[in-house]
Amino acid sequence: MNRFLKYSPTNLSLYPRLLLYFVLVSIAPLVLIGVVSYTISVNIIRERAAQFGAQMIGQVSVEINNLIADAYKVAGMVAEDPAIQAVLRNPLEDNISKRFSTDLAVDTRLNFIQNSYRNEFFGFYVIGANGGKYKSNFYSVKNGELYNTDWYHQIITAKEPIWFKTHLGSYAVETIGQSMVSVGFTIIDKATGNISGVVLIDIEADQLAKMISSRLGKTGYMLILDDQQQVICYPDLPSIPERITFPVLWNKSRNSAAYSSQDKIETGNWEDRSIIISKGLTVPGWKLAGVVPAEELTRDSRMMGFLIAGILAVICILALIAALTIAGSVANPIKKLISLMNKVEDGDLSVNMNVKYNDEIGHLGNSFNVMVGKIRDLMNRVYEEQQELRKTELKALQAQINPHFLYNTLDSIIWLARANRNDDVVTMVNALTKLFRIGISRGKDMITIEEELEHVENYLTIQQLRYKGKVISAILVPDELKRFYTLKLILQPIVENAIYHGIKLKREPGKITIRVREDEYGIIFEIEDTGIGMTPEKLQALDNTLKNAAGEKMESYGVKNVNERIKIYFGANYGLRFYSQYGVGTKVEIRIPKIDGEDQNAKSSIG
Repeated sequence: MNRFLKYSPTNLSLYPRLLLYFVLVSIAPLVLIGVVSYTISVNIIRERAAQFGAQMIGQVSVEINNLIADAYKVAGMVAEDPAIQAVLRNPLEDNISKRFSTDLAVDTRLNFIQNSYRNEFFGFYVIGANGGKYKSNFYSVKNGELYNTDWYHQIITAKEPIWFKTHLGSYAVETIGQSMVSVGFTIIDKATGNISGVVLIDIEADQLAKMISSRLGKTGYMLILDDQQQVICYPDLPSIPERITFPVLWNKSRNSAAYSSQDKIETGNWEDRSIIISKGLTVPGWKLAGVVPAEELTRDSRMMGFLIAGILAVICILALIAALTIAGSVANPIKKLISLMNKVEDGDLSVNMNVKYNDEIGHLGNSFNVMVGKIRDLMNRVYEEQQELRKTELKALQAQINPHFLYNTLDSIIWLARANRNDDVVTMVNALTKLFRIGISRGKDMITIEEELEHVENYLTIQQLRYKGKVISAILVPDELKRFYTLKLILQPIVENAIYHGIKLKREPGKITIRVREDEYGIIFEIEDTGIGMTPEKLQALDNTLKNAAGEKMESYGVKNVNERIKIYFGANYGLRFYSQYGVGTKVEIRIPKIDGEDQNAKSSIG
């Protein structure tokens, strides 16, 4: 008891007593202000979040409803098209040629309709009760009798258009894992009144996700629900489950249905954790819902609390500033130097010690900077030497590949000459001459895209003469991209690989299509063939080889040569990427930076 009395405020001197009273008087108002400010800010933030969310939901719902309306409009055009109704009214042609002609005509018409409308439509499909299957895109129609599937029967038994929530892949064609939202319509034969088939429209779920990708604030999000509160579509947010249960607290009237309104936006609280905003869509039972999490609502209020706590902390810290300043002037530079040394140990040689004082610690920092600079210069010198060595090795590998092709070409010329195919001999010799002229390129490593395409076109001319009728080619490139520069001889090895390891292994002729396009990161060459394709195991082995995985080998050295040359010249972000399906074909993407005439003149590798 005596100990407590000794340290009571009345026994303290005036200075500590005033300090104690000041602290007590200051903390109480600060706490009160903090509570009041927090309460007011939460209410304001909730109101503004609800208003902003309602505005966003209204705008996005109009966009989605327009997409739905366009889907209905297009489906009606397809279902009532006289030519399509005539095809579905009659049995399928027994003659394969006639059936193919009919399929091509209907597919072309569907493709024309699709291209006339929105890009969000992935494909239109007409499935006839007579077994006919027609599509608007270039994907392969699924095998089997599609009119016996569950989704087909759901469409023809529904009185209204029926929507299918997000599902993996298309119901009608073979796709590569895209998620789809589909809508089906019944086709009624105007002549008989009978159901002659269905129209199915696929919309990529990613397209709907883009429409609802705008955030409500910083962390709020939107999603589409059905009348069972199951998620139809949502942005790429892993935290959203397939089914969400929202209590009926969507507006002030607890007795009103949460999803009853098609033209009114409803708002409410979700167990006081979030603000929920919803608006009905034109698809029966579908709603566009927005969720603004509690963290979004209280973030600014927490900042106010942090500010008050910071003020109290500053009052306590002021007494320590003098001692901390003296100790910090010695300890902080040493801690900084230790931190920089740890970064150097981890391989970061870009660090530098900022020396402020000309004392012992300053001399130590200067010595550290000199040491790191010498290590960095040595590493750069070794790296440049290794790069030059690698370039030399790759050029040697390229020289080893060319004689084999030249031998085969000359052998083909001899064979054509013996067969008295003099025009073909002239064509092949002319193509071979141009091939080597562009390949040599006066010692330059960089040529224009137009020259590179001319080079591969000459190579294809030679191969088409060697394999008469076996290889078909098409080169599609916008004129505005032809002037840009590329590393030379990157297309021919890929085309060669497509012929020898893809098309040559199939009995029927194969097609090689070369496309050139651009994106925000550079220029992309696409080389697509209809050859034998690759199994997943072989595709994985090829990918491992391109990544220099140990133990992996590749049948075509030219492919790896191209990939390594591109990475050496342009960096690790560029190179080759393979896509393949066994029995269907292979597509190779070659990514390079966009280099115009002025950029390529600055490169030392260009002659």
